[in-house]
Amino acid sequence: MEVKCSMCGQAIEVAKWQRDFERLREHEHGQEPYVCEPCQDRVRRDAQHAVSFPR
Repeated sequence: MEVKCSMCGQAIEVAKWQRDFERLREHEHGQEPYVCEPCQDRVRRDAQHAVSFPR
């Protein structure tokens, strides 16, 4: 199944064995947002940086 990342717009092929496949299959009409792994990592890194306190 091919889906588009909600953040960067890149088309990603999601295989049946991936953990997001069932969730996305239930909402094939674009109602379920999908964020690719590189964007997830970027958001996680930015959030950790935003809440880090100086030592």
